[in-house]
Amino acid sequence: MNTKQDSKKNKKVEIGLDPEEHHEVQMILDRLRVQDPRGESLQSYLQSLRKALLGRENLTAALIGRLSRDPSPAGFKAFLALRDIIRKKEYKRTVKKAAYRFGQKGYAEDADSSVESKIVLIPKETRQAVAHMIPAPDVDWFVAAFFPAESSSEPVAISVYTENRFTALSVRVVESSQKLYKEFIQKLTRHLPDNHPFEIPAWHAARIFFEMIQFNGEKGVPTEAERAKRFFRPFYDPDKPPWAYQFFAAVEHPLERLGEIDVEAVLGGMPFLSLLLPEKDLSPYFHKLQDLERSVLVVRPEIQQERSMDLLKKAADELFVEKTRYYYQRLFEEHALALGELKKVETAQQAWIVAQHLASSARVSENPVMTQIVLLSMQSHWPDEFSDEEGSEEPYRETESGLIVPG
Repeated sequence: MNTKQDSKKNKKVEIGLDPEEHHEVQMILDRLRVQDPRGESLQSYLQSLRKALLGRENLTAALIGRLSRDPSPAGFKAFLALRDIIRKKEYKRTVKKAAYRFGQKGYAEDADSSVESKIVLIPKETRQAVAHMIPAPDVDWFVAAFFPAESSSEPVAISVYTENRFTALSVRVVESSQKLYKEFIQKLTRHLPDNHPFEIPAWHAARIFFEMIQFNGEKGVPTEAERAKRFFRPFYDPDKPPWAYQFFAAVEHPLERLGEIDVEAVLGGMPFLSLLLPEKDLSPYFHKLQDLERSVLVVRPEIQQERSMDLLKKAADELFVEKTRYYYQRLFEEHALALGELKKVETAQQAWIVAQHLASSARVSENPVMTQIVLLSMQSHWPDEFSDEEGSEEPYRETESGLIVPG
């Protein structure tokens, strides 16, 4: 008995029309094809058609079915105007199927739409690109983006990240959907509860992407990067300031505010390897520092410390120049933005002061964060030289500002 009931329930409803009704439906379809969906005449015609079809649910249902098989803007307006004529249960399914077909082709209506409401056409091509920055540990920068379908391509998702001070660049371009991209970001959010992804404009994602390649030097750029360039390039404007400049006010006198900075807090959340200066660049300064410490001349500890600090500052002024200075400026601009998104307001402002100081013409050596980076780099490249013979303590001390200096 249940089988019979299910069979009856799922049985397709046939709408019977006589030859004259078939001809009438075809005439209506032909009339709608030549109508301007934005013209005033269409609205007038639909009002007249609605009156003519009242009480003729079989013909109206047949017409709605035909309209949904070949959707058009005018046809969708006709559907909105005629659908509530249908009252009989056997034709309700036809209306639901028609609504589904229209929706599949991108036609939808506002929640408060009436019979006379305008069409909201949402073709996939008009969807906006979406991008995210992922402040993941152990990578320099990590950006992901979704680009909707174009006339000549399928929608794609792109993920790009760099490691080891931008020397290793990874690019992945895959066909995707907005739903799959959203699930990807949600998965990253679950795996990175303390450094969750945050949305950024597509133009800023494009900037990040091309700067990754720039900092990489295009020595190890994967072939997928060429494909990714095609999607990012329309959004790229190298003259537009990074997105952080829309969040933080310009610091007029950053030099005067360097005393506010907690060096350890600012550097604590940054990828360590991206901060390090290259060993070959540091080598001359490191050996000079060694010479100072091993000098046979007997000098007071304060004088030796002062000379060591002078050398570290000299290294900062001579190494953080031009492209290298800009590189660190960008690191701190993005770090400030990420800290702001994570609601670490005070540390974000301090990172921004560092970035603004680097963007100015002031001497880099005046910035305790940058001098600390010089020392951290030396400690990383020559770890054995920064501990005593027993390896239990480091012959360096921390100043009140958080700077670790030779002791």
